Amino acid sequence: MTGRFFAVGFFFVAAALWAEADAGALVLTREDCVERALRTDAALQRKAVDMETARVGAANLWSEFFPAVSAGASLAYTDGVPESRKTFPADTEYQVPLDITLTLSSVLPIPINMRIAKLAYETRLLDWQTEQRAVSVRVSQGFFRLLVEEESVALLEEMLAIAERQLAKDETQFRNGLTNELSVLRSRLSVENARYAVDKARRDRRQNIGAFLSAAGFTDEEMSGKEIRLTGTIETPPLALDADGLADRLIEEFLPKRPDMVAAAAEIERLELTASRTSLSQRGPTVALSGTYRGNLAGGTLGGENQPFSSNLSARLSVSVPLDSWIPGTKGAQAVLSANAEVEKARLNLQSVRQSAANSIRSIVENMQSTLSSIEIARLRAEIAERTYRMSEAAFERGAMEILDYENARASWAQSRQDLLKERLAYKNLTLDLERELNADYAQ
Repeated sequence: MTGRFFAVGFFFVAAALWAEADAGALVLTREDCVERALRTDAALQRKAVDMETARVGAANLWSEFFPAVSAGASLAYTDGVPESRKTFPADTEYQVPLDITLTLSSVLPIPINMRIAKLAYETRLLDWQTEQRAVSVRVSQGFFRLLVEEESVALLEEMLAIAERQLAKDETQFRNGLTNELSVLRSRLSVENARYAVDKARRDRRQNIGAFLSAAGFTDEEMSGKEIRLTGTIETPPLALDADGLADRLIEEFLPKRPDMVAAAAEIERLELTASRTSLSQRGPTVALSGTYRGNLAGGTLGGENQPFSSNLSARLSVSVPLDSWIPGTKGAQAVLSANAEVEKARLNLQSVRQSAANSIRSIVENMQSTLSSIEIARLRAEIAERTYRMSEAAFERGAMEILDYENARASWAQSRQDLLKERLAYKNLTLDLERELNADYAQ
């Protein structure tokens, strides 16, 4: 019973200590950082404002049909009634006219304007989605780079621990007369070099973490006085197909859905509509309908009698046909020609965007294939270097190897592991670049 009581007490104490330790730590995953960046990135927020403005315009297309309305009122006072006609001192004439005017211009461009407003919203939406993907990829690449830096720091700390153990061995052997002072000095130098490398790597990582989290939208208050812990792994799955076959499949499947491709196609349609609108405005007939209602709200008194209320309604329909735009070289003709030229340029731009995107996808896939081969080579080098180091360590302890050869073997082992980390990071960055180019999560 007593043992159970102490076990429960130990559990609660350990839980309290763990909670207190976590209170001083900021534990983040890649998803946490990406989510924060998507909520705080300034460029993304600006595009969101543009998108919302375009959305409001697209959601209120009825405004294209709304006529121009104006209203006005005034007060006019005259005391021009002849004295002979005045029967009461208050005989005066006064007027309060009210004018209401409605003007409706030609309705021919209205459907075009409505479609242009919709295309503007779709383009802004695509820009926002593209920026979202760019922010996600940029933050993810920074996150994985920090993970590799953390592994690199751990590797350097391991090398420092090995150097310190070797120094302790050399000092013991020196005291027992089994080695010379030069070996001890070299071991001390190895320890100092390893310690300097660890300290520098730690400082660099702290600075890089601070810069990364600030760019991701975390505030100084959130980071101040807290230990930053990044959790995650870097996976390097092999490519399922050869580079050419995979690139062609990805281009065929994802390229037509890329936001810039869709936006370029929408831009062509928008410019075609703009050209049609320009042609209508420069060469089509213009129909305008306007109406005015005028009412006199008060007419005053004359001879003690109220003057009657007066009102009138007028309407006007006008049709005008421009002629100058049909004459080559005039401003109207040049405007139509320029609008058609913009359409042709947009078509050429679509071809350029597609070719550039296809080339980029092919290049990334080929680099991924090459990097996978580099990863395998780096892994084999790390295994050989580790095996060589273990053999050198055993030989050095037997006195069959010089300390310089032993330290070279240890340095080669450490460098081979660093190279493997760099190759893994390069592959992960290429995977994220491919996701940005495809505008989709890459899954084989």
